Amino acid sequence: MYLRAGRHEDAVKAFKKSLELKPDQPACHYDLGLVAMRTSDLAEAEKQFRKSLELNPDDTRAIFNLGKVLRRSGQTALAEKVLTEFNRRQDLQAQAKALEAAVRAHPEDLNSLYMLGETLLKLNKLDEGVGCYLKILAIDPAHKKTLRTLVGMYLQLGYVHNAIETIRKAEAAAPDDEEIKAMKRQLEEAIKK
Repeated sequence: MYLRAGRHEDAVKAFKKSLELKPDQPACHYDLGLVAMRTSDLAEAEKQFRKSLELNPDDTRAIFNLGKVLRRSGQTALAEKVLTEFNRRQDLQAQAKALEAAVRAHPEDLNSLYMLGETLLKLNKLDEGVGCYLKILAIDPAHKKTLRTLVGMYLQLGYVHNAIETIRKAEAAAPDDEEIKAMKRQLEEAIKK
């Protein structure tokens, strides 16, 4: 309300009051960044957009505005890097929407599900990406590409139990599959290290 009306001081007071009550509100930090940007306090704008992204790394508006602030403050190389990330995310979001539509139309299409999972992971949507992989394994418990990706990801995150459980289910679904047996041996070796 205050921000749209150009009442910057009142907007800052309201956002800061809100942050006193609940400090982890990315939207308040984003809005404080907008006020600072509009009043040419570029250092404060950068600080607030960075805090907003710390709390919500998926906010493309904050990424874009951080890039604008960096450019205005003369940090051209860093601005280009941030704006390139903004464009990459925009492309990935468009790709995710198209893949979501494909999966809705053909829920059993393992290739579309796998590609959607990859895209969601690139967008830092870990739970949604894992959800796609789990749907694939519900349809085909021995889907090797998904098994490799999911087990590797679980190991990187330190979710050893999840990795072991995933391989056990695959082994139960395809007990004679040599590739799954090899994955299990690799997993056991990785756990020993």
